[in-house]
Formats: sequence, structure tokens, C-alpha cells
Amino acid sequence: MYLLKYDRSEEVNQITQRWGGYNHFPPSWKDITGDPNQVEVVKRSLLDLDFYAAETRQMHYPEEHKHNGCYVGATLFFTSSNNGFAIAKVYDRETFKFEDRYFVFGCRHNDCIGTTLGRCYYGYTCKDCGHYWTVDSSD
Repeated sequence: MYLLKYDRSEEVNQITQRWGGYNHFPPSWKDITGDPNQVEVVKRSLLDLDFYAAETRQMHYPEEHKHNGCYVGATLFFTSSNNGFAIAKVYDRETFKFEDRYFVFGCRHNDCIGTTLGRCYYGYTCKDCGHYWTVDSSD
């Protein structure tokens, strides 16, 4: 686990508790490689350094998954908004090439409560995870 600001074991423990251990997929793990719009968002987040921690994991698919017994090695990037994204190099046995695969995990903030804080200034709270953020729409 690499924290971008400085290393604190308490934060590492919180991340492990919330997002699982080394061989576990984080909650709500989803492959978005086929959606070019979501992949572009992930690439921009990576370039903007829109994450506070990064970790490399080798995660084991559960028995009920179609890839039973397989592992996926990925670099996970954790954001401050209770979600994150991951990038993995996956070997394609048909083309004999490696390809980049993109994933998202955590809360998607689909069910939110909005409040007006001022003129063109809004606050939102996610009902699922409790994350709070504000938006200034005056631009």
C-alpha cells in the first residue's frame, strides 16, 4: 500500500478494512473496458492524480465466477469519494498479446440527496455510503 502524501499505518489499516485484503476484490468490482466513456474518465483521473493511495493486488476469483481459480493482478487507485479504479494487464491467449483492462469499484453514488446551499452552489449526500460533496455550477 502506497499512500501518496505520507505513510501512516492507521490509514493503511482503514483502507484494508474498507476495501479488503491482498487477495480479495474490493466491493462492487466492475470491468469497464468495453465502455470508452468510462475508460476515458479513469485515464483522466490517473493523469490528474485524483487519488490518495495506490496498491498492487493479485486477486483470486471466487468459485461461483466463470474464471474460477484464476487470478487477476491489478493496480488499484483509491479516491476520497468512497470509490476507486484499477488497471490490469491481461494476457489474451487468442491474440498472444497483453491488453489493458480497466475496472471501477466502490460506491457509484447513484442515490443522492441534493440541497441548495446558495446561489448556484449545491451539496449532495450519497444515501448508500454517506459521502458528501459540493458543486459550484456558476461557471
